[in-house]
Amino acid sequence: MRYLALKALIAIVSGIVLIQHIKISNLYLLGLITIALVLGFFTKGYSLYFALTLSSAINFNQQKILHSTIERFSLFNTPIKIKLQIIEEPIESNNRYSAKILTINNSSFSGKVFLFIKHADNKVLSYGDIIECTSPIVPFDFTRNPNLVDYNQYYHKQGYLGNVFVTQSELKILKTKQGNRFMQYLIIPLRHYFFKTIDNFFDGNEKDLLLGLLLGEKRGMSKSMKETFADAGVAHILAVSGLHVAILIGVMLLLLPIIRIRGVWQLIIIIIVIILYLSIVGFKASAFRAGLMALFASLGWFIERRYFPINGVFVSAIIILLISPQALTEISFQLSFLAVTAIILITDKIYKLFKETKMNDFIKRYIILPSIVSFSASIGTAPIILYYFFRYPALVVFANLLIVPLVGLAIPLGFIVTFFNLFFKPLAGIYANTLWLLLKLIILISEHFARLSWQMIRLGRPSILSIIIFYLIVSLILFWQNKRFRKISLALILIGINFSIWQYVFQPKHLSITFLDIKQGDAVFLELPNKRKMLIDAGEENDVVLQFLNSKGIRSIDLAVITHPHLDHYGGFRNLLEDIKILNVIISTDVSKDTLYINLIENLKQKGTNILYAERGQLINGLGLKAEIFSPNAEIKRIYNLNALNINDISVVLRLEYNNTSLLFPGDLDDAEFIAGLPVQSKILKSPHHGSKKANSPLLFEVVKPEYIIIMGKKKVDSDLTELIGQYKIKPFNIRSDGALIVNIKKSEIIFKRFNGQKYFIKDIPY
Repeated sequence: MRYLALKALIAIVSGIVLIQHIKISNLYLLGLITIALVLGFFTKGYSLYFALTLSSAINFNQQKILHSTIERFSLFNTPIKIKLQIIEEPIESNNRYSAKILTINNSSFSGKVFLFIKHADNKVLSYGDIIECTSPIVPFDFTRNPNLVDYNQYYHKQGYLGNVFVTQSELKILKTKQGNRFMQYLIIPLRHYFFKTIDNFFDGNEKDLLLGLLLGEKRGMSKSMKETFADAGVAHILAVSGLHVAILIGVMLLLLPIIRIRGVWQLIIIIIVIILYLSIVGFKASAFRAGLMALFASLGWFIERRYFPINGVFVSAIIILLISPQALTEISFQLSFLAVTAIILITDKIYKLFKETKMNDFIKRYIILPSIVSFSASIGTAPIILYYFFRYPALVVFANLLIVPLVGLAIPLGFIVTFFNLFFKPLAGIYANTLWLLLKLIILISEHFARLSWQMIRLGRPSILSIIIFYLIVSLILFWQNKRFRKISLALILIGINFSIWQYVFQPKHLSITFLDIKQGDAVFLELPNKRKMLIDAGEENDVVLQFLNSKGIRSIDLAVITHPHLDHYGGFRNLLEDIKILNVIISTDVSKDTLYINLIENLKQKGTNILYAERGQLINGLGLKAEIFSPNAEIKRIYNLNALNINDISVVLRLEYNNTSLLFPGDLDDAEFIAGLPVQSKILKSPHHGSKKANSPLLFEVVKPEYIIIMGKKKVDSDLTELIGQYKIKPFNIRSDGALIVNIKKSEIIFKRFNGQKYFIKDIPY
């Protein structure tokens, strides 16, 4: 049957996507599968694909971690007796292990945790060790914001429930070397040997790069190095893929005939080596895909059957998704399969244009062909890279043209160094010196391309619809000769483009406010009715605000407000200076003992930012709404300058009003007396986030009379504030516990949209 593997893959992917958006019990799914199987006899087998879709949904349901189970039994943050087995050792640091849960309070339990051993000077545990301790499972506490990766969910999908923190004295080692024997006595020693050999000959960035090249291991690599390779467009060299497997097979095909190993034994050895290598690198998606395709190709070669690489891609994807359906949501899986699919479908069609020309064969083979391969891969992966990372290097083809050949030399040299280190270290050292030069050159070229900021395309996060349209257009070009496909594709593309245009045209003006989850402090981003952009505070020094702005393709802020000189309110602005142009900024004062704050203000001035000083009674024009400052006034500033006033009380207090809905942003105002008697009554109040009882006081609520309160910067709300919220019947939204909150204020309604997608509507706004 034509396209059988592709149809099966589409059915499996559809089931995984379906079950993530629609909750259906496995019992109900089994009933539908039975009906589909019966109908298969009357529908020429088409309903069998529907049955496969439902089976894929059941498989996903069975393998996903039910995070609510551990919450239901109140096991989070409560000391419990827990038995663990070490399944992964740390790379560089000595304190973080991956561990599988065996029992909790002597009852069997499924899941994994990260085990942190506090104050450990040496590696305490090894793979396979079974330990026991009494400790709470601490839930992950990563920030959750629109468009950005939610690492809480990322680790949950991998089966991790949280963290366990213990000291060495609190651990009881029950048994050692209880892991899988294949891993315990072969794979783990091989991994240790690789790490030890590389550590003997290399250090610094060169060592980290080689670990990435040979093993796909990036845990020890610095953040700046990862960003360098990403900005240069060559981050893929750090993922074990087809290049690595092809080199490995190539070396074996050269060496095995020399020692007179041919035929079936040659195939068996190739398969064994590939399996060993995949085990060493941890069966990561890109490596597993490459290994499966290599095995299919090897089998086809041995039995003299024609091998179609595209079918190998589809079958590999099917196998991986059947084993781990969660892989579909992983970036590495998506990039790996899209890249190799694009290379297979596009490269040959473009290369044919050059094949018959009179161009020099060397240029065609070693410059034109690699460039086309790189270009094809970039076509396949560009939308996904933009979706997750919000930027794409325009010179990616040229960077790969220089770096990939060097990588093609470095990888076999790395294997040669580890091989000769077994019995002739001086020769291994000679090869290591040559390899060091190659690694250094790869790093230098990558750094050069990464520094070319002008070549970085920053379009923000594309919509799912625009990504689908892009791939439809590419497919239309590739399969233009297929009349039926051409008609269907053209129709879908036109429908998609029309939907996007009319959605934009008819989008009504409204005020959209995003309260960002940044752990400590405040960061509030406003998209104003007149399309201007505003930022109130930016939290501590963090990448959250910058990445969020990048995800929206925002390169400048029309107005920023730094409420007061506390690091957890101004720190994030320091991360914006290089990439985001801030046209105007309102500050409460430029008098501070904090040199970082003073330097920030000076840097803003040097970059041409217009510095405005807040003053009570100021109206801010040009925002498309009413904006008024109620504090500080001249007297408050005078007292502060005499060091006689808490820094929080010099906070800028800003009130916004749009469509009869008002919001008050008081910064960290400690004393509501400073705004008592002023017209600050507002429907929505951003709570002063620090722990002062005086800040969140009855006076504040009596003066503001809020109906809704936004709590930022703390997960556990003070009991006094909780009591006041109940007393004044205020609806609370906690950013730290629930993730970022988007408030859309329209003509006749307010929509509170939580990070998890849950919406809270207020119709017919009265005021």
